[in-house]
Amino acid sequence: MNDLLQDFRYGIRTLIKNPGFAAIALLALALGIGANTAIFTLVNAVLIQELPFDDPDNLVVVWEHNRPRNQTQNVVGPANYVRWEERNHVFDDMAAISYRDWNLTGDGEPIFVDVAVVTPSLFSILRTEALLGRTLTEEDAHPGADDVVLISRGFWQNQYGSDPEILGRTVRLQGLPMIVVGVVPEHGAFPDGNQVWTPMVITEEYRTFRGRYLQVIARLADGVSLGEAQAEMDTIGAQLETELADLDTGWGVNIVPLREQLTGELRSALLVLSGAVGFVLLIACANVASLLLARASGRKREISIRGALGAGRGRLIRQMLTESLLLSITAGALGAALAYWVVDLLLAIAPAEIPGFAAIHVNSKVLIFTMLVSVGTGLMFGLFPALASSGTHLVEDLKEGSRSAGPASHRAGNMLVVGEVALVLVLLIGAGLLGRSFLHLTGVDPGFRPENVLTMDLSLPGASYGEEEQQAAFFERVIELFAALPGVESAGAISFLPLDGPGAGTSFIVDDRPEPADGERPVADVRSVTRDYFRTMGIPLLRGRVFETNDSPDNPHKVVINDTMARTFWPDENPTGKTIHMSWGEILFAEVVGVVGDVKHGGLDTTARSKLYWHHPQFVYSFMTVVVHTEGDPRVLIPSLKARIAELDPDLPISSIETMDQIVSESLRQPRFVTLLLSIFAGVALVLVSIGLFGLVSYSTAQRTREIGVRVALGATRAGMFRMVVGQGLILAVAGVGVGLIGAVLLTRFLESLLFNITTTDPATFAVIVPALLAIAGLASYLPARKAMTVDPMEALRYE
Repeated sequence: MNDLLQDFRYGIRTLIKNPGFAAIALLALALGIGANTAIFTLVNAVLIQELPFDDPDNLVVVWEHNRPRNQTQNVVGPANYVRWEERNHVFDDMAAISYRDWNLTGDGEPIFVDVAVVTPSLFSILRTEALLGRTLTEEDAHPGADDVVLISRGFWQNQYGSDPEILGRTVRLQGLPMIVVGVVPEHGAFPDGNQVWTPMVITEEYRTFRGRYLQVIARLADGVSLGEAQAEMDTIGAQLETELADLDTGWGVNIVPLREQLTGELRSALLVLSGAVGFVLLIACANVASLLLARASGRKREISIRGALGAGRGRLIRQMLTESLLLSITAGALGAALAYWVVDLLLAIAPAEIPGFAAIHVNSKVLIFTMLVSVGTGLMFGLFPALASSGTHLVEDLKEGSRSAGPASHRAGNMLVVGEVALVLVLLIGAGLLGRSFLHLTGVDPGFRPENVLTMDLSLPGASYGEEEQQAAFFERVIELFAALPGVESAGAISFLPLDGPGAGTSFIVDDRPEPADGERPVADVRSVTRDYFRTMGIPLLRGRVFETNDSPDNPHKVVINDTMARTFWPDENPTGKTIHMSWGEILFAEVVGVVGDVKHGGLDTTARSKLYWHHPQFVYSFMTVVVHTEGDPRVLIPSLKARIAELDPDLPISSIETMDQIVSESLRQPRFVTLLLSIFAGVALVLVSIGLFGLVSYSTAQRTREIGVRVALGATRAGMFRMVVGQGLILAVAGVGVGLIGAVLLTRFLESLLFNITTTDPATFAVIVPALLAIAGLASYLPARKAMTVDPMEALRYE
């Protein structure tokens, strides 16, 4: 222990005597360790940390699988849910969930709340206990039972000030009185962050319902594997294809572990970023190892003298490793401090759909990870230089000058730089691929004009607007008032806004064609819009007309279709005047009156699908997104728009007031997040590599000062010396590029799921990155080369 303390004291004194070396090494390591700590914070929260449920590995999400459309995660029909629940033997229990946005009134300003209508079995499946009161019971779901709700702890605190008398309190949701029976933790229920839960009443009508809108959660029975559960549900699905041929032909069942469901595409992105920061740390270690090798060459006499005085090789290695660990542990502390700031920055730009977003922070597990990384880093960059420099030959080393370095040291430094260049090339190509992919994505035409368009969600409570005529009249009046405001060019409304969440769809039949067999009916997305919606959004009319005032409930139904549907079903003829029908509670017939351009509803990276637009008075929704196109910045009109709503109904809340530019930008948040971070990490790595190459060439040039002087004295030109030094750096860079190209081809395939409209071997990306990296390598060698040109032969011959 005394020897160890002595080593630490000596190491501290040595680092203090070399502040420049210590500062560069600490900065490089702190950047690498801090970046790894920050990304591990996200990885730990999303991929490693246990879900806030008992035995979470047995929780699964059960989807319907639409085989013709290759949709593996389709919402579930109530008819199938009740039969799954009756027939399966692989789940302890199943629960169904339907999501709503409801109005809360009577407690201050009216607001929207996120509501999950659930079967009471959800809480027993999750094994969630109430913080106050109780959870839902089967009695709550019986017809005629009192309307009850559970609320989350966050909602209880924010809306009701943690009122201890909350149990038994009556709240008004959608205009209906409901009794609060319990408070549950947000992170111990499903979905995470939901505000209100209310019981779903399963009636006999569910058995014959032909729509799909439920999400299903289940818990695997003890001893049942995921594969066994999938096999049994496949069997049940095949039975239902026969029994409910009109509903289930072409449909199957797909079971997904809950953690996998929650992480989604973010899993791939975080794994890619983890690999990237790992590369940054390796480059930092290689840089510091190069610096230590250079220092070791300058300390040969010191090491040899210590050996001559009796220090064994193990003692010398321990001394050097102690210095390395001092560096890495200090850098680890700096990196952990840096990580706190970086995590806040990451959360500011990260996609909001990160599971447990609000709970992500640097915790004890992350700090333990940082400590282990710091120690491992110290051993990684310190061991090789320690081994190389401690294997001394006393007599020879005592005779050599302090600045001399053997071929082995040069080879080791060269190998480290080649490895750094290879790693940074992989990072740069990955960042380049993601950058080009993101540019392609931002260049996609969404099919509408997002500029100067404001959106807001309105949902009409059934207690006040129970009739469809009332609902249609209200939205018509809202649009009239909005359109009359100064600065407003037009206003409209749609049931499901593009790029802003889920939608609705159904099968349909073209009336002049043979009726398709069960399971072969074509499917179209369904949207209900008001008359001026297309003009407000700038969606072009390609054929026919859009909706008119006389397309009312008293007249035959009319529909407008999108270009994809027109080209798919009427490729060589005009679809206007054709008749289609679909089943939506009842059989609805409609004449096609117009064709509009395709709109990206699911995302900018999705392919347009067939779409049916119905006129809102003929196909009424109680919830709509109102859109307003203005002459200038639409946000300045928000107070006026809110005032018009308050005039019509002071108890009606307005939710999600956003511009379409914001919505388009939000839809790109995940690819932007990954692209930005990988680009930052690649940039940091490039700086580290440039410093490393500059340092190696500078050191090598200093070692060769005598040789350069002799060459100049014998007639070598200064330009020749310049080319020799720059050539040394470029040879190392070319070797690194060669290794890096192989690594890039092998590793960038892991980016495939994150790319849009670009391959992982995109020639343009490689053609730009490789010359750019070689140019930077040449620049890093330029200054040492300039110095070599100024060597005075007489001074060089007296060198050392």
